[in-house]
Amino acid sequence: MPSSSLHRQLAINLFLLLGSVYFLTSSGNTVDVTDDAMLRFAVTERLVEKGTFDLPGDLGRRFGVLGPDGSYYTNHGIGQSVLAVPFYWAGKLLGNSKFLVSMMGPVACGLTCVVLLRLGLRLGYSTRTAVRLALIAGLCTQLWPESKSPFDHSLETLFTLLSLLLVFAGSREDRNQLFVLAGGCLGLAVLTRVTAILWALPLLVFFWFPDEDMQRTLKRSQLLTRAVAFAAGLVPFLALILWYNSARFGSVFEAGYNQWARDRNVDNFSNALWLGLLGETVSPGKGVLLYSPVLALAIIGAPAFLRWRRRTAVFCGAATALYLVFFGKYIAWHGDVAWGPRYLTFLMPLWLLCLGVFWNRKLSRKLGPRLVMGTLIGMSFMLQLAGVIVDMNLHYHRLLRSGVIQNVNSYSFPAKIYFDRQYSPLCSRWTEIRALFDRGNLPALDVETSDRWAPSLDFWWVRNLTEETSRATVILVGPFFFEIIISGLRIRRLLRRTAPDGVDAIVP
Repeated sequence: MPSSSLHRQLAINLFLLLGSVYFLTSSGNTVDVTDDAMLRFAVTERLVEKGTFDLPGDLGRRFGVLGPDGSYYTNHGIGQSVLAVPFYWAGKLLGNSKFLVSMMGPVACGLTCVVLLRLGLRLGYSTRTAVRLALIAGLCTQLWPESKSPFDHSLETLFTLLSLLLVFAGSREDRNQLFVLAGGCLGLAVLTRVTAILWALPLLVFFWFPDEDMQRTLKRSQLLTRAVAFAAGLVPFLALILWYNSARFGSVFEAGYNQWARDRNVDNFSNALWLGLLGETVSPGKGVLLYSPVLALAIIGAPAFLRWRRRTAVFCGAATALYLVFFGKYIAWHGDVAWGPRYLTFLMPLWLLCLGVFWNRKLSRKLGPRLVMGTLIGMSFMLQLAGVIVDMNLHYHRLLRSGVIQNVNSYSFPAKIYFDRQYSPLCSRWTEIRALFDRGNLPALDVETSDRWAPSLDFWWVRNLTEETSRATVILVGPFFFEIIISGLRIRRLLRRTAPDGVDAIVP
């Protein structure tokens, strides 16, 4: 049985490997690419420089929501803005706050994969399987594009998954302090994105149903104690959110989304459910199964996972159904302007848990299934690489210039850009990548060679790579390339000390 020391070493090297990948593929500035990011950064800046969280004049009038005090505020959660304060301070000392704030995504996504590793081990997966799941999550799903995106899904995914791990561990070990920490993690997620509060509903299965391996009925006093401990961690954050709502918009129940919609004559939940569900899952524009084909195996593995870990499988199914329906009804179910199904990022680690059963069965040792799994994993990796290699805004800029999209600041995007293959970002991305190496492809993209929207590698160090700075850039990024290789070799060496694929009897 592998030791907890070995697991810690694997976790550290996994974070170093994925963190280095994310750092090297970052754009270096996730702040100035969308209004969402500009608003969140502006709140961070105002908190540090002035001790307030209202928006500066022009930015507030254009993108903010007017409060009863005459100031403009963002309708986004304050979580990312507050957590960005240390990054802002560090960046200010180094002379580039936006660059350091942009590094929050790589850190959060790297930690998310470490949490998934620990959750896989807790569930009883072998060490090899848990590492595989963490690597697939980090390199073959939306997590990689989100590590460099301007949105807050990386933090949402980290804190919701961490709350699940802590509740799972607390229910197994009967340690109430873990429930307190779990409530605090969910509170941070809600502080970041208010929709995370729905996560608490499927979590109830861990309070009411006994562990599969323990098979004992809990007393009402134990259930109540667990609930109180969880609430003790969550309630302070909920109170902060209610205060924040009241301070901005004069009501504890107004987070700004309803007022934002009223100001623009938008009904937030007027979307046809069937349209949203099809769009979220299989559409060429946003379908999660097209952007991460490996997740299709999770559907196949779900029945076996349900038989093995019923309680966790029920949680995964309930969370999936709840959020698919919620976002399916949402008028902006697509989450544009963005690459991929970003709203579903925090569900993808759950789906990968169902994938792990393949490595715990003899099926994974047969040539046919191994080829299918390898093909889907390879395709998913290439699709995520395609997602980070070029600026996500290029595709939507061309749609705007050609008149397909009338206004990127509204939700009124035509359905054809999601369901018609010729408007799919996946299809145009390959043309953009070819144009990186063959400028003759630019006419097909309807851009000029001198156009600032012409495709280029969207890595911060490539853009800064000039004759004058080449040596300094190589010195800065060289260790990260080296770390990817070294961490990969360390992980391989550590895995050689573990048992073959199968379910470990006890996980420390």
